[in-house]
Amino acid sequence: MADPLSITASVFGIVGPALHGIRILIKDIKYIKNAPETLRNLLTGLQVVEKALESIKDIEEEQWKSLGKATVGFVTTTITKTYETCEEFKNDLEKWPADGKISLWDKGTLGFWKKGDMEDMSKQLHTCQSTITSVTSTATLHSSLKNAQTTKEIGRMVSTSQGNINTSLTTVDQRLAEIERHLKEHRPAEASPKQGAGSVSVQASREREELEAARQVLKCLLAQIQKVVDETKKNKADDRDSYNISFGHKNAGMQLGVNEGTISRFRFGGT
Repeated sequence: MADPLSITASVFGIVGPALHGIRILIKDIKYIKNAPETLRNLLTGLQVVEKALESIKDIEEEQWKSLGKATVGFVTTTITKTYETCEEFKNDLEKWPADGKISLWDKGTLGFWKKGDMEDMSKQLHTCQSTITSVTSTATLHSSLKNAQTTKEIGRMVSTSQGNINTSLTTVDQRLAEIERHLKEHRPAEASPKQGAGSVSVQASREREELEAARQVLKCLLAQIQKVVDETKKNKADDRDSYNISFGHKNAGMQLGVNEGTISRFRFGGT
């Protein structure tokens, strides 16, 4: 049984409900027989996030510790905000007919009036998925680097990881700028009592929180990768500088004799 105070347990406490909620939403969308394209695209995004959340279960306690508390906190925020959006959308879907069929009028409403919401939600799902993927990849990088045989191999692994994270970071920054513009443009409309409860702005605000958390996760991961690289280089340098000579079972005092072979990995002093 997992330690209730462990990082792994605390992360699972967030991932578990999120996975459950997303799976229910996936099931609900699949039940709709004539869903519009935007809703089918949303289904694909949900399935990708489901797989990403499953992959978190493979991260071990020591790997979470190496990632750091800040990374853990930001990634759980990212997951939580995505889960909240999914729950809100699931509640909206419950308003549609229970027989799984959408009328032409409702289909038009869902396909056009809700199109913007679903597209925004798809982008939010992508942010969540790419952030989780970056976390799981970085978690396994440390052991991969320790097993690397050459500096070239280490460089290739690091370059790939850094490139993927920087790409995700650029996407997050671009989306964050879009959200900021959206919130600025819609701020006056929120004051109108005729506005539809400001649901669009609420979702945008939630996505902004997720994007800001995701951005911090990615920055933490870049710093963590550099730290791991420095440690790996140092350890490999220490290995090259450490040598040892063993003279039978006597490794103390004065040693006299002739060595007929090659001396390697020698160390003077000690036992």
